[in-house]
Amino acid sequence: MLSIVILSTLLLVTILFFIKKRCNFLRNIAFLLTVFITIESAVFIYFLYLTYLGDAFFLIGNQRILDFLIKSRLIYSVYYAQSKKGFVYRADPDLGYTLGKDKDVGLIKTNNDGMRSDREYSLLPGPDTLRIAVFGDSFVFGDGENNQSTWPYFLERQVKNIEVMNFGVSGYGLGQSYLRYLKDGIKFQPDIIMFSYLWVGERDRLEPREISSRNLRMADFYRVQFQLEEEKLVTEVVTPYDLFNEKFRAKYVYNYLPNFRGRELFLHNQLFSATNTGLLIKMKTIKHHASQALTTVDEDAQQSLLFKMLDNILRSAVHYKSQVIFLVPASLPVSDLFNNYDANVVFCFDAHSMLTKEIKNRGIASTIYNTTNHFNASGNKLYAEVVFYFLKSRAWGSGNRVFQYDSDMNYFVRKPTQESVK
Repeated sequence: MLSIVILSTLLLVTILFFIKKRCNFLRNIAFLLTVFITIESAVFIYFLYLTYLGDAFFLIGNQRILDFLIKSRLIYSVYYAQSKKGFVYRADPDLGYTLGKDKDVGLIKTNNDGMRSDREYSLLPGPDTLRIAVFGDSFVFGDGENNQSTWPYFLERQVKNIEVMNFGVSGYGLGQSYLRYLKDGIKFQPDIIMFSYLWVGERDRLEPREISSRNLRMADFYRVQFQLEEEKLVTEVVTPYDLFNEKFRAKYVYNYLPNFRGRELFLHNQLFSATNTGLLIKMKTIKHHASQALTTVDEDAQQSLLFKMLDNILRSAVHYKSQVIFLVPASLPVSDLFNNYDANVVFCFDAHSMLTKEIKNRGIASTIYNTTNHFNASGNKLYAEVVFYFLKSRAWGSGNRVFQYDSDMNYFVRKPTQESVK
């Protein structure tokens, strides 16, 4: 691109020299070149503006100068964000990103294990303590609230002998929550594992519409891609720097654009990358087709991924002697999967529906949501009461760690014998 501008400028100077002879043809050529250079410069300034905003996804891989500027901006954003004292998250080689350890940022505090908590937890639960590990997204994490206003915190204080460990991370899907259970949760040997959802979506499958909508300047594209290969769950950590890889873009973007393939050779002509004006046309065309073609979801593939992910979660729970509670209703196909496991392994509780009923029964007029559209302190407290209501309904645990709620004592009593949960 730069060589074209320099060559055009030299040619313009040469032509202007001959204009002194009042040659109308050369004067017209000079005028057209002046217009071309002006447009090229204006478009390049527009590209710099897009780079600053972070909306430069479709510009990547076309011009070396632009790639250098976009990557430089990205590196600066990542370095600036992670060097800030107030930055809560950190990149993780297995989870994409996770919470930082020992953070104290505004409303948020994390402990030495990266949980949202004001306290530390021993690796082994106490002999008379029912331990619960909760995994999920921003509703578990408690966006917009302090530590003492999250529902895991309120749940832990329903009775004195339960521990509720908040492993929630804003933006996590079922897959990243599962990986965090494997990496961070298993070592604490929880009696119960809670997940706040029961499906997979854009957070678990890297889809082009999700990639192209990302603001690169925000540097929040640290994700894990889940897919099935020969009936096995395969994970791949993805960072913003992968977007500069041609094979990555071809795999996760352009292969998803069936309406674009007919124009692929035409738009891949060097002219559309070497000139700013051509690149602008190329970017707008691809972006237009992306917005139309990237709205479809392969439901069969998504369901297969969901089944495999849930099966892995339940297999891990069985191996590590934990029970699993999904705080959402189970759809019929998922129920069929659950039937393959012992009735004491997996449970579903529609906490949100129960919460709605409680709001209606209690005549709560004020909103239960905060300014971030998550539960406020009142909403989280009520949600914790709803979950606790479910916990009181049956015995929990396995082997010699079986607990049953005693309403008279308001306490989970550990059964003295190794009896199975019925």
